[in-house]
Amino acid sequence: MELAIGVLDWMSPLWTQTYYPLDLPPDWRAAYYANEYTCAGTSDLSLESIRQWGEDLPENFALWLCPKKEIEMSRLTVLHRLLGRKLKGVIQPSFTPARMENGLFIQPPWSLEAGIPAAVGVLDGRHRPESETRAYLEAFSKAPGPSQRQLLIEGDAVAVERILAMKLALEL
Repeated sequence: MELAIGVLDWMSPLWTQTYYPLDLPPDWRAAYYANEYTCAGTSDLSLESIRQWGEDLPENFALWLCPKKEIEMSRLTVLHRLLGRKLKGVIQPSFTPARMENGLFIQPPWSLEAGIPAAVGVLDGRHRPESETRAYLEAFSKAPGPSQRQLLIEGDAVAVERILAMKLALEL
C-alpha cells in the first residue's frame, strides 16, 4: 500500500501564507507545490485554475476536488477532461453515498464508521492529539481499498510536516 500525504486545500489563504515564498507568482504555486507533494485537494473549481493545473502538474499527481456543494456531472466531465488522470475523484459531504463514476471516486472522506474503501482520507492536523492522529494513520493504511491512497491534511505547513514525520515513523 502506498500512502501519499498532501494538503486538503492547497490554495487556501492559510496554506498560501505559510508555505509559498512571498514573491512566488500565484500561477507558479502548483508547480512549486508539486516539487514536494504528490497529492492535494482543492475547493477552487474555476476553469482557469483547473486548466492551469492540468498543464503544470506532473502526470503522477493526484488531485481531489472538494466542492462546497454537490458538483453536477456535466461540470465534472469538463474538469476531468482538463485534468485527465491527475483527477482522482471528488470529496463530497459525508451524507453523500460513495460511488464510482467514469473511473473517479465520488465519496465522503474515509472514516472507520463509513464502511467505504480507503481511497482518500481527510485529517484535521491542527486540533487532534498525536495519539489520535497516529491511530487514524494506522487504520487508514490497513483499511480495504486501492493500493494507492491519499491523505489530505487540513492545516498549515507545520501540521502537514508533523503528520509526514509520523507517517515515516510508522513505516519503519
